[in-house]
Amino acid sequence: MRHQLPPLNIAIIHGTVSQEDMLYHESADPATSSTHAIAKSLEKLGAKTTLLNIANPDFANIITQHDLIFPNMHGRFGEDGTLQGYLEYLNVPYVNSGVLASAVGMDKRVSKRIAESVGIPTIPTLREFPAQNLTVTDKQSIIKAIDGGSSVGISILPPRQEPTEALKSILEQGFSNVIQEPFIEGPTATVPVITIENKPTALTPIIVKTENKYYDADTKLHGGNKTTIHNLAVNNPSCASKIQEQAINLYRTLNCSGAIRLDYIINDKHGALFMEFNTSPGLQPESNIIKSAQIDGYNYDDIIYLLVQSALQ
Repeated sequence: MRHQLPPLNIAIIHGTVSQEDMLYHESADPATSSTHAIAKSLEKLGAKTTLLNIANPDFANIITQHDLIFPNMHGRFGEDGTLQGYLEYLNVPYVNSGVLASAVGMDKRVSKRIAESVGIPTIPTLREFPAQNLTVTDKQSIIKAIDGGSSVGISILPPRQEPTEALKSILEQGFSNVIQEPFIEGPTATVPVITIENKPTALTPIIVKTENKYYDADTKLHGGNKTTIHNLAVNNPSCASKIQEQAINLYRTLNCSGAIRLDYIINDKHGALFMEFNTSPGLQPESNIIKSAQIDGYNYDDIIYLLVQSALQ
């Protein structure tokens, strides 16, 4: 695909408000970050770009001088509906989903309930803190901050161990709401959905296998030799087709825009179990959404072009 954008002035918003963005900032070479990759791609496609840090004191004034905003922030404020609501208030068009879908995607409790309501099997929730006390279980469980991305704010709890210290560790990271789930064995599968020609299209799901206990933050940021990528449509075509259908259904239910990414655990006994979905999927050139896109014949510039086109429609 060869594309050309109209002569747009696009501001790419970045910054380190959330724990997740701080991790990316600390681990990435600025010259090869997703922010710079997006800017390079947009300029190749014919747009003019401005890199706008969220901490800029003239943030609101600069935003309104642009034709389109390309948020490239993760976690709190960046993808929880807060930034999206602010952009709506300023009446400035932006890339990816709006307030509702972003807020739902950032809350693991709510996103699982919405997924269940449209027939998507999910990992069961054992407890929700602070509404309920976390519990000692006979088997391994996993404790998650409801609004932690990139596996930030997660702790594995061994069988019959009190959750006090694990919970304390998560709360000390600045999170306040936590869920406890059974620890389900299996690799992670991800399936992106992106609008192509006004139609939500599920890209090929991939499986991410890791040597670690689970697909943790360190593996996501520095995967390298620790991870291998597999085409789920080759390994298990019926499972791939099923979660693609589920992903499109969720996309439509929440009136999403641009790209989202659904994450699953693939378990031998239970099949594909939904964990969460992300309305601001990472856009590093080696990210999972780009790996899925490449299987389907799209390159990095194609995905950036499609995201902008979706925002302009």
